[in-house]
Amino acid sequence: MLPLSQIDDVFASRDSICVGDTLHLSTNTTGGNWSSSDPTIATVDNNGVMTGIAYGDVKIRYVLVAVNGCVDSASKNITVRTKPDIATPATPPAICEGSRLEILVPEITTYGVEADDLDQGWLLNGQPFSINTTL
Repeated sequence: MLPLSQIDDVFASRDSICVGDTLHLSTNTTGGNWSSSDPTIATVDNNGVMTGIAYGDVKIRYVLVAVNGCVDSASKNITVRTKPDIATPATPPAICEGSRLEILVPEITTYGVEADDLDQGWLLNGQPFSINTTL
């Protein structure tokens, strides 16, 4: 019996992403190919860049075929979540310098998004600001 090739684990900085976001997966093994267990949930390109397509769980696999014909693989389970649906006013209010802005966020429909997965920020005229900022 021929030994299997030696393939390293698949690494990713997170175990979940939102629909439309990307995540770079990597392995220290070279010469293999990336694939998704369900391309309707997530796709992965030849460089290991995964894109979330729809809500669900998917297994991203790195497959290596050795010169002796043996096949080995490593995989990473990733959850694709929908982005929160946050309503915003059609016309933002005018904000004068030195005034205080209060933003009230209605109930958020998250469809399985956990609080730790919310990586949102506020922008005003293209500049980041916090909720308690005085302009």
